[in-house]
Amino acid sequence: MGMLCEISTLQPDGDVFRDALRGEIGPRSISLEKAWHGLHFLLTGSAVEGSWPLGFLLYDGEKMDADETTRRISPGAVRELSAALGEISDSQLWDRFDADKLAAEGVYPNIWDEPEQDLKQEYLTYFRQLKQFVEQAAKTNMGLLIVIG
Repeated sequence: MGMLCEISTLQPDGDVFRDALRGEIGPRSISLEKAWHGLHFLLTGSAVEGSWPLGFLLYDGEKMDADETTRRISPGAVRELSAALGEISDSQLWDRFDADKLAAEGVYPNIWDEPEQDLKQEYLTYFRQLKQFVEQAAKTNMGLLIVIG
């Protein structure tokens, strides 16, 4: 099955966050499937580095477990993230694509030998969905729960 990433909206209430950790995910969620690491690379230019806000898939937010695979992001931070993502166009994101570098850095899921046009369609679709999801969460004052596993 592989490592997947799911992002859920959460009310800024501690009880809801605890409920989410018990598997009772918030009212809306999206899955980035296995594209999360490639998106992180396209947003940050690195497989392992990144800083707020564009490194949000791997870094920042409140860690909710010991292995740091579950993190929550506050509503205020979601607004910052939405603004940062909103400044990146599809063409700007795809200009960062470098199949050789993605492969050399071991970016999961190691599919970088596939036709670039297919990868472009897949990753831009996930990017658009992510931007829209985060923008809606920001507009409704929701936090986010990010789970990679």
